[in-house]
Amino acid sequence: MATQEVNQILRRYGNDPTDIIAILQDVQHTYRYLPKDVMETLAAKLDIPLSRIYHLATFFRAFSLEPRGKHELQVCLGTACHVRGAPRVLEAIERGLKIRAGETTPDLQYTLETVNCVGACALGPVVVVDGHSKGKLNPQRAERLLRQIEPGAAPAKKAAAKPSPAKAKKKAAAPKKKKAPARKAASAVKKTSKTKKTAKSKKAKSTAKRKTAKKVRR
Repeated sequence: MATQEVNQILRRYGNDPTDIIAILQDVQHTYRYLPKDVMETLAAKLDIPLSRIYHLATFFRAFSLEPRGKHELQVCLGTACHVRGAPRVLEAIERGLKIRAGETTPDLQYTLETVNCVGACALGPVVVVDGHSKGKLNPQRAERLLRQIEPGAAPAKKAAAKPSPAKAKKKAAAPKKKKAPARKAASAVKKTSKTKKTAKSKKAKSTAKRKTAKKVRR
């Protein structure tokens, strides 16, 4: 077991043996149970009897000597939840996880337990999932709850189709068309417009001269 993590936990409490319960809680949170070798290390470093650590580990329900699942589910079987159908909710969860209350799935993903009361009687039947209470459940909602704990990964986006090697080669070999700069294009437009105006002016002058010549002849 990683002694570095254990040493970090001990430094957090200044290696004070009076904080043994808090230390065990941090160990439980880190490893999801109390490994035997970690408890032996704690006993040696804190200079307290190993039997005392085992006594604490077995006395408090929050501690476990066996590996627990990544997700912990507690089904409330208190009076208020029981009369509203908590046993049927428990059966649905047991079927879904394929384990009984008090067990952990072989892949260490789920641990299922029962508790007497979670203090949310008005919401019964209640199931606590990783510290979050889910109320007013029935067998069908409990099954949906299990599917929501580990939702499936979102479908991967389709990658854009890549052109074939032949098309890519042809596209690379084709010369790029040069676009005329915007300023040059605007200048060409102005020049064309000016030329047209000049031509119209000359034509008008020529027409005026012909009319004048006709009047003189008369």
